[in-house]
Amino acid sequence: MLSGHVENGAAETEAILKALHDELKQIKEDGYRISKSGQLVGVTDISVAVTGDDGNAFSVLTCPYMERIQDNEAATDHGDIFSVKDKLLQLAEKLSMS
Repeated sequence: MLSGHVENGAAETEAILKALHDELKQIKEDGYRISKSGQLVGVTDISVAVTGDDGNAFSVLTCPYMERIQDNEAATDHGDIFSVKDKLLQLAEKLSMS
């Protein structure tokens, strides 16, 4: 019984690690991550890496994003989530050492 539990635990751990590896690979390819906040309902986090001269990340910038109710043109001054992501990527590029 215990050996079955350990085997299932190892398989589950392996599946979790593979999913994490796949997610990290996708983030590296995209250059950013957009996901629901782990702390606040209704907030989406936009994260980008700041890299060193070797291309490896040494820091991360994360910007919380909240969608506004668009009741007038002034509400769109700061753009949608993708324009905010682009601005964050530009900032990370300026801060990066590569």
